[in-house]
Amino acid sequence: MALPTYNRNNRRKVFEALPKDAYVIKILSAKMTTSSWGEEQIAIAFDIAEGEYKDFYKGQFDRNTSEDKKWPIDAIFYLTIPHDGCADYVVTNYDSFFADLEDSNNGFVFSGDEKTLKGKLIGAKMHIRQTEYNGNIRPYPHEMDMRC
Repeated sequence: MALPTYNRNNRRKVFEALPKDAYVIKILSAKMTTSSWGEEQIAIAFDIAEGEYKDFYKGQFDRNTSEDKKWPIDAIFYLTIPHDGCADYVVTNYDSFFADLEDSNNGFVFSGDEKTLKGKLIGAKMHIRQTEYNGNIRPYPHEMDMRC
């Protein structure tokens, strides 16, 4: 039995990873979504706001030539919205994020409207691993600690 032929142009894509470090990020948008397991969450799209890697994800987006061009998945932070009966860490993550966001943006008080997050700055410690899934190189899992 002969092995099947291969397509030389079907190699894995090189994953351009942001180096593990702390960064100041700017929130570009925030919208309510539902996770694949049914939990309500806020999808927070961001980019690096300062330094050597400023606009890192915009660069990735601009270089993407695919027809289904989307903002890079590793530049979206998903924050689960607490509800009755949810795990304590969900509540702690939610509370910590908004407390840190308020501390990082002088005078900002979160009103409960996710649209008010746009343009806010916050520190983020990034540590992203990569994996291949269905022929795509992507971060997994998206790991990011937000801090002021």
